[in-house]
Amino acid sequence: MFRRSRKGSEYARDPNVPAMSQWGPRGISGTIGIGPQAGKYVIAELVTFEGERRLRRSVHQPLYVLWFPAESLTEPDGTAFLMDSPAVDGARENDSGGLIDLLTSRLGVRWDTADAEFERALNWYREHIWGEV
Repeated sequence: MFRRSRKGSEYARDPNVPAMSQWGPRGISGTIGIGPQAGKYVIAELVTFEGERRLRRSVHQPLYVLWFPAESLTEPDGTAFLMDSPAVDGARENDSGGLIDLLTSRLGVRWDTADAEFERALNWYREHIWGEV
């Protein structure tokens, strides 16, 4: 699993990524817009602790896990590696972006903050990616 440094960011914030204050209690889901995985779900799941569905709001930097429909994602032309799944990252401050911003910018992800859409994407992952039923 890839985990980025919590210091600064080399990625620009993408305005198409909803603010964390708009995310559902478990996270958000989206659809990849371009590239080999176009039309498939991605998930940004909030990290919770102590076996509860309690957000890590009391800690300086909330964390999330990005889940992809393939072990690795590539650039839209399919030739260059982008990132592995899952990828762990944290919320950013001072208008700097993180992995979710990079993913959104490069693959044209369209995010949805509705809990029902998150659950739909999660169920798709359970059936098609994780082999759960």
